[in-house]
Formats: sequence, C-alpha cells, structure tokens
Amino acid sequence: SRITVQDLKKFGKATGITKCPTPSAATNAMLEALCVIKGWTMAGFDVVSAFPHAEESADGILVRPPPEWTQRFWDEWKQGKHPDFPEDGEPLWLMLKALYGRRTAGADFRDHFEELLLNMGFIRGIADPTVYRHDGRGLVITHHIDDGRVIGKSYEVRKLLKQLSEHLVLKASDVLKPGEGISHLNRTKVMADDGWITIPDGKHIANALRIMNISEKNAGKYLETPSVKRTNTTDDDEAFLEPEMVKRYRSCVGSLIYLSMDREDVVYVTKELARHLHRPRKIDWTDLTRVCKYLYHHQDEVIRTTFDKKEGWANLVVEHDSDWGGSWDLKSTSGVRITWGGMKVYSSSTTQPGLPALSSGEAELRSMAKAMVDAQYIRNVGMDMGVQLKIRMRTDSSAALANASKLGPGR
Repeated sequence: SRITVQDLKKFGKATGITKCPTPSAATNAMLEALCVIKGWTMAGFDVVSAFPHAEESADGILVRPPPEWTQRFWDEWKQGKHPDFPEDGEPLWLMLKALYGRRTAGADFRDHFEELLLNMGFIRGIADPTVYRHDGRGLVITHHIDDGRVIGKSYEVRKLLKQLSEHLVLKASDVLKPGEGISHLNRTKVMADDGWITIPDGKHIANALRIMNISEKNAGKYLETPSVKRTNTTDDDEAFLEPEMVKRYRSCVGSLIYLSMDREDVVYVTKELARHLHRPRKIDWTDLTRVCKYLYHHQDEVIRTTFDKKEGWANLVVEHDSDWGGSWDLKSTSGVRITWGGMKVYSSSTTQPGLPALSSGEAELRSMAKAMVDAQYIRNVGMDMGVQLKIRMRTDSSAALANASKLGPGR
C-alpha cells in the first residue's frame, strides 16, 4: 500500500514548485525513431510508489494521522505510554518523504530522479527536460513522471536498469527484440525489424461507440473517410442540442481527442468537432455520428512506422498544406507532418489563429510558418538526444514559397 495525504492550503501560503514536465508526443516518437536508426534496443521501467523516494521539499509539514492510529495512540497514552504528551494535545506526524496528495510531490520526485541521473553522468535536455542522454555509454532516457523508457545497446541498457534498481524500487521489462512489445502510456509498442507498430488503447473507440449507441446493427455501410465537407445547412441543422445530448457529445469528442494522438485519419475531424464543444449543433451531432461509424469499420487498425534508408537520417522532412476558409467562420486549417528517416515523428491539424487569411497564398504561408516552428522544436529535441539534424521543407504552394524565399525585410 502507499500512504496518501490531503494537502490543505491554509492562510494563503504557497505550496512551493508544483510543475512536473512530461514528454511531448514528438519526443516519444523521436526516441522510437532514434532507436531504429541507431540499431539499438529499448526497455521500459516503472518506479513503484515513486513519490516517497524523494525527500519532502518543505520543512515542518505536519500531518493529521488516520483516526484509527490516533485512537490507538490515546489508548496507549491511557496505559502510561507517552508520559510527556499533554492531555489536551493533538498527535501529529512530521512529513519526511514526498507523499501522494501533496501538490509538490511530483516535482519533488522529478528533482530526485534528475539528481540521480546527473550523478550517473547524464545530461538533461533543454528543449524537453524529460530527456536525458549519456554520450559515453550511448544511452537516451525519457520519463513520464514515474514511467520511463531507455534506448541503447543491450548490455548498457541492462547495466543502467540494474544501477537504477539500487536507488529506486523498479519494475522493468527486459530489452526488446523484434516481435516483442511493451506497454507505454496505455499504448502497446511492438518492435519490428525496421520500425515500430503502435496499438492504440482500444477503450477510446469503445467508449465513443458506446456513447453513440453504434453497433453492428446500425453501423451502416463501410465508410472510406471520417468526414465530409458540408456546403449548405438548414436552420434545423444549426439548432443547438439538448443538454443531455450535449453531455454525450462532449464525452464522445473527449475520447476522440485522446484517440487522435495516435490516429492521423481522425485528427482533422476531431479538431473541427472540438471547436463546437461549448455549444454543439445538430449538424455537429451528424458529423460525430459519421466519424464513429467510420471508426466502427476501422477500429482494429494499428500504426506502423518504417525506417526508409533512401530518406536517410540526416534530415527532418517537413510537409505542410492548408485549405482556405474551409471552416464555418472562414478560418483556414494548417496541416503539418514531419518525418525522420521516413518515420512519422509529428503531425497536427490546427485552425489558424487571428483574422481569416485573405488569400490561399496567405493561408499556405501561415501553414509554412507553423510547420517551421514545429520543425525547429523537434530538431532541438534531436539535439537533446545527441543528434544534429537539418530541416527540409516540402510545399506545393508557389505563392508561399516565393514569399518565404524573397529577399528584404519581409523574408
């Protein structure tokens, strides 16, 4: 068992630093890609009851014990034990370790884990502080609080896990071989000879189908796409949903948001559905029904990334595109996809902020700018992992290309 506490904030006093960073999806994808490109292996680990490994960061934190312990204490007091304790006193515990329930516990453990790795000779990343590398041993670690993964040569990975187990209560997998997998953040990651196979958490699709009451009886015909572009809507289509349907709509879209982190095919439609979470309409319910029917026929799909030797590993290949005024409020959407060695490390579909673009060229230029910002971040994550990468941009818009390459202050 693990002890938990309720953190009470009295007299407006600050509770200290509570930030505990977690790796981005791009960082996790870069780790997997680097493992394939280097020909390394991977192992996963989980720190058991992680937070109490760290010291409590604040001094003089007192805890009210559970009622059964307090009762036992007073029973002992009546028997003559604890003679110096006053009759009107309140028995309290002094907190020595970072316990679950304290808002600073996650940050305390993160600092403890970082100190442990730095003492072993690791270097912490700058772009992503959850990345650590050891140049001499050829190891790279990422951790999501108490869940971590390490890549490197087999004997170095095993040696590191043994070292960590001397300081942490560790539950670790063995080093992976092709055809074997581990569970990470509720996803199954299977190592292939030339890449990775990702099996998303099936509960997200199951939850969406349950909410929308979609089964074999009413799934409809096989759908090739999750959404259609609607041009004309009626007044009835624009009517807002009843409160009970609004609740179902929000719960279903929430499941799709988690699913879209792995499934690129539903990223755009999920983004559009999420834009109406505050006041969904009947037409949004129709679109949600369609994407759920699409997922019913595609619920067993997995994602495979494969290393393409022709692409090599020296470049991040950035592809982007944009529509023009495709949304209901005439705003455009930027689509970005970044690959490394042919393996996808990042993708996104986002509504362009600010005023709507006044031309297709402007929409494409905005998309190109966002793609470059994303690529710069991922390149910096690569530097954290000890890899120097160049960015190669691919675009199909001559207007955006001309604007981006022109000389002068507008470049």
